Amino acid sequence: MNDILIDMEAKEQWINETMESLNGLNRARADQSLLHDLLGRIDRNERKTVTLRTGTLMRIAAGIVILVALNIISILFYDHLNSSEQTNRKLVATEYFSYLDTIKY
Repeated sequence: MNDILIDMEAKEQWINETMESLNGLNRARADQSLLHDLLGRIDRNERKTVTLRTGTLMRIAAGIVILVALNIISILFYDHLNSSEQTNRKLVATEYFSYLDTIKY
């Protein structure tokens, strides 16, 4: 218990020393020219236009087409696997519970 109190006192002393070391410090101020440039851009409402080369645009379009095609193929393949898996499950269930058909009530 004593060790905890000593640790807490040491931490509190460290915090107080740190807070006291901040006394007398001022906020950093931005250069006036930077502020002037930013306000000028806001007032002029400048917009940058990004241009892409035709080759870059074609590569992006081809990438999107490939991704869409892969998604469609994976969906169709998943549906095919899913339907054959359900068929297998039904077959196993039918075989497993086939003895119930022979029981007469």
